[in-house]
Amino acid sequence: MAAYTGNRYAALLQGTGQTGTAPAKAYLQFGEGENAGTFQVQFNPAELSFSAGQTGKKKKKDFQSGKKTSACTWETVPGIRMNIKLVFDAGIEEWEGSTCDVQGKVRELFAEAEKNCGDTKAAFLWGEFVFPGILEGLSAEYTMFSPEGKILRANVELTIYLNDKQKVKELMGTHYDSLFKSPGKGQRSSAGKALLAVVKDREEKETTDILVNAAAALRGGGTLSMADGMELFEVQYNPASFSVRAESTRREFENGADKNTAESLSQSVFPGEQTFSVELLLEGEETQKTVLGFLGMLSSERKRQVLFAWGDFCFPGRVESMSGSCTMFDPFGNPIRAKVSMTLRLMFA
Repeated sequence: MAAYTGNRYAALLQGTGQTGTAPAKAYLQFGEGENAGTFQVQFNPAELSFSAGQTGKKKKKDFQSGKKTSACTWETVPGIRMNIKLVFDAGIEEWEGSTCDVQGKVRELFAEAEKNCGDTKAAFLWGEFVFPGILEGLSAEYTMFSPEGKILRANVELTIYLNDKQKVKELMGTHYDSLFKSPGKGQRSSAGKALLAVVKDREEKETTDILVNAAAALRGGGTLSMADGMELFEVQYNPASFSVRAESTRREFENGADKNTAESLSQSVFPGEQTFSVELLLEGEETQKTVLGFLGMLSSERKRQVLFAWGDFCFPGRVESMSGSCTMFDPFGNPIRAKVSMTLRLMFA
């Protein structure tokens, strides 16, 4: 299982000494081409965290008229951030032929980060998994010292940001398309498993109608299928818990009296929108693809209108945030356990 397995990324694996048969060591690569440097981690990370950015539109200024216009817009490219936590420990007597110089390794990492500040090409490699992007963040915390003050252990955290449109599409879009496929027959969440149904490639009004009808069908004992204009995903494990939250907001407005007096302002409480939050657990060989498929829901506005259904509970909403963490790996670096957290905002009452 790999995010990138084609010849396009094969060069990133050259020189690492990995054969694909022995337990894989993780590597970091900085730079590109002949000047690229490879940095071997001491311990493979215990967890990899992913989060996806949201798309949005901004108005561009018409320089001829000097005004902003809604007719000229651009859409931001969704990106993926990967967070990596590494540990360096001098307690390992032999590593790369000598005792680990914790402070030296951390300095080496920071030296790479300082090169071409803000545009440092970086890639994380582990077995067949390759994640290329920009080194966006780097921090270190020293947590153990000898009686003489020598640094013995450090926790290092890196963030690599990928916003290349084509690579994001390969990571998120391809896995999204393979994840949300209808089983072919009608499905009903009361059969025991929770369902996540996505309305794809529909206008907003049509999306709302589809979600309303789907929620009504499930509450009435009906089923869902691809024929309803939805793509279905049945969770592997029902969530241990989920939460629904509603917040009220307070606003101020003028009452038409003297605007210069305190009495001219009145306050009113408006009902807030409901949000739904849930965490799903994943296991198996398809774990990595499933995590990236979920992140793909943020790659397009038309993939973010969903319905979460479990028994008689139905929550139609818009995906506001999505993140995933791979928490267990096989000896070759392939994730075999993960959790995905998502928050939906209610689309209608």
